[in-house]
Amino acid sequence: MAITKTAKREIAKNRNKKKANAPKRDNWHSLQKKYIKLVSAGKYEDAHKLLPNVYKTLDKLAKDNLLHKNKAARLKAKNARILKTASTAKKA
Repeated sequence: MAITKTAKREIAKNRNKKKANAPKRDNWHSLQKKYIKLVSAGKYEDAHKLLPNVYKTLDKLAKDNLLHKNKAARLKAKNARILKTASTAKKA
């Protein structure tokens, strides 16, 4: 447990940051799950419409330092690749 006053303040600050950041991460996870469900269900048009929202959320997380910018870029590319491969496999 924290002993000094500054350590106690740091714990409180971290707790507040965690409360503020949790909804952002939850939003991203729910969007990601929704996107994957749409692609796996074969609803490529709906997934294509949801893709900009996924990108926007990832960019916001990177901007707020909740995700590293390279990880956000990797996830954006991965989501685009998932949609492209699934839609081309369906056509072939």
